[in-house]
Amino acid sequence: MKHVELICELMLSLYQGDVLNKKTALDRVMKADGFDGRQLGKASGMVVSALNRVRRMFPNLKSTRLRQLTDFYTLAVLIGKFEQSGLILTNNRHNRLAWDLLKEFAAKVDEVRMLRKDIKGSAPHQALYREYLLTVSQTTDDIAQRRKREAIVSNLIRSLFEKKDTQRGFSDEQRRIMWNTAASRTCTYAGCRTKLTWDDFTIDHIDPHSRGGKSKLNNAALMCRRHNSSKGNRRG
Repeated sequence: MKHVELICELMLSLYQGDVLNKKTALDRVMKADGFDGRQLGKASGMVVSALNRVRRMFPNLKSTRLRQLTDFYTLAVLIGKFEQSGLILTNNRHNRLAWDLLKEFAAKVDEVRMLRKDIKGSAPHQALYREYLLTVSQTTDDIAQRRKREAIVSNLIRSLFEKKDTQRGFSDEQRRIMWNTAASRTCTYAGCRTKLTWDDFTIDHIDPHSRGGKSKLNNAALMCRRHNSSKGNRRG
């Protein structure tokens, strides 16, 4: 039942773009006119996308305290909000660093929790971990605690994310420049070399847009439609 509630909370949170007061939100949505089918479908898609991203980015999350429902809710909503804002980890190094930061942070929070259980005080340098722990130790996990917890996690990893270029494709001007300045009007896909014409050429993002590549001429290459489509989000 707790996991069902978690999914419901995630759907509502990502749909409204913010953490929520659990009881108030669930009571509201249980009303007959609280949430229609269209909203349900959109919210469901957001949750699936966010959870898939969390799974890809942090496959070993279950080895940390962040697997717990309260902590996981915060991380999942934050990553979902990052995704909706076009924020991405552009390379494996940034992904590993984000994971290392989260893993170490979670371990430090657990250390402070053990000190408290043993009636021992925490040191001044553990203030951040103590502050986080307080947000999950309250008798009521209200919206103020959730926002504070989200801010702590966001400050931890936000700088590693970059915003995707809002320009998804190449402009007509960029296409003309690429065509008229190309040294060879052939497909640049490895092993292809298909001769291109004005009517059938495409421009490929060398560094894929989905991984932070910009729609700039220094990130562009002529390519045939078949190989541009099959290349997907691979680099090169």
